[in-house]
Amino acid sequence: FRIWIDAAVALGDWRSVEAALKNPTPSMGNSIRLPILARALKQQGRQAEADAVHAEALRSTETQPEKRSEVLAGLLVAGEWDLVEKNLAPVVNDPRVASSALRFLVPVARDQRSSARLLGLYEKALASPVLAKDAYLLDRLDFCRHILGIPVPIEVVEARLAQAGDNPNYLATAALGHLKNGRKAKAIHILEGGEKPVDFSKMTPPRQAAVAAVYAANDRTAEARQIAARIPRQKLTVRSEEHTSE
Repeated sequence: FRIWIDAAVALGDWRSVEAALKNPTPSMGNSIRLPILARALKQQGRQAEADAVHAEALRSTETQPEKRSEVLAGLLVAGEWDLVEKNLAPVVNDPRVASSALRFLVPVARDQRSSARLLGLYEKALASPVLAKDAYLLDRLDFCRHILGIPVPIEVVEARLAQAGDNPNYLATAALGHLKNGRKAKAIHILEGGEKPVDFSKMTPPRQAAVAAVYAANDRTAEARQIAARIPRQKLTVRSEEHTSE
């Protein structure tokens, strides 16, 4: 059933999607069904009905943060960023689910390809006392700032590097941070100067794009192009993709 729904969505057959999802079905829980139904209604120009379905989905999961995460994921897929940010609190303020929920939501959000919107999501999540020191989110916050050209003090970059360990994504963020602070030699050293080279294949596509930018800045154009050629462009934010061609 879900495969059929996804195919109908991909084809833009919103009437069929609405017909299949307008009533509860054992094949799909409401936390997944309702956001897709709202999207189908909105795509047919029925905004008021879509708003009502969104409200139902959010109201029904107010005390169920795990299910709220599923609703938020559906909203992200539909590009409903404002609704996500307004209704994130029950998830990020619950210590039982906050960390795992954000790790579930971030890849969905990243697929929408907006670094600016990602930054807003990270800032909202990190404002919660539960997640304020979450290394995963802090790394992604700094990475978005680098990509968007927002200055990150070198002291912060160094502090993050000290905590990076052998995590390839964190190391890529640190390398990009040094590059943005005019330290291109240090940036390449982070990637190559350890006991063993960082495995770029274990990085997210945006981090691989950052690595390509570091190599290009160090006049290692051929290697930069090789790295960039292997990156699936649809997995990059628009600003990350620009880094592969700078």
